[in-house]
Amino acid sequence: MESQVYLKKRPRKLKVAIIGFPGVGMIGLASVRMMVRQLKAEKIGEIISPYYPHQAVMLKSGLLRPTRVTLYRYKDILFVVGDYQPNESVGQYELSYKIVETLKKLKIEYIITVGGYVVRDSAEANKAYIVANNKQMLQKWKEEWKGKGEVGKARGIIVGLAGLIPVVAKYYKIPAMVLLMTTPGGVYDLLALQEAITILRDVFGLPVNLQDIEKKINETKEVMERIKLEVEDKEKESTSPYIR
Repeated sequence: MESQVYLKKRPRKLKVAIIGFPGVGMIGLASVRMMVRQLKAEKIGEIISPYYPHQAVMLKSGLLRPTRVTLYRYKDILFVVGDYQPNESVGQYELSYKIVETLKKLKIEYIITVGGYVVRDSAEANKAYIVANNKQMLQKWKEEWKGKGEVGKARGIIVGLAGLIPVVAKYYKIPAMVLLMTTPGGVYDLLALQEAITILRDVFGLPVNLQDIEKKINETKEVMERIKLEVEDKEKESTSPYIR
């Protein structure tokens, strides 16, 4: 059995697909979901994959939905959001091909996937690295779209759909790039998420508000500062002279 595509409509005049799946720091998934929510993008279809977990999601309305890849449209942008990454290599490739084939049918001109890139040096955190499946895409990003990011800085491999989709897209003659946000890792990198959305907002002129993220960042900083002070107080207590 292969992944199945269900389209409610086949919109015209789509140009760019921006894709996010779960990954390091949840940057890809969270950034695309947040843009979809704020822009009130229209759902136009979904992909159901046998390589996803065998489960159904129970909603507040009392209804069920499958785990899925969902397609949304906002003007000439198609947002693609996946609930999960397939666990096995076969599923990763199969879903990548199915997504790219769907984008080809929808006449998408360019693809941008969003992901995380782990760095150990804190000075390198929250930066953008750009890689692409052809040189023209890199030039378009830098010159026409005037996007931020360093080209040629990233090294190694990209694990998962953020890297596979652009690679597969090359064989369908669709230019594609990966917006990699540097991160120290962790479950949820708010600073990298904020920077990713800021870059895409500026490149495509999207009316996206970052106040919610900024509020969460400030709340996190306050919590971390309190923890730091508590640790320092305990260290002072442990080093104080013991009087008997």
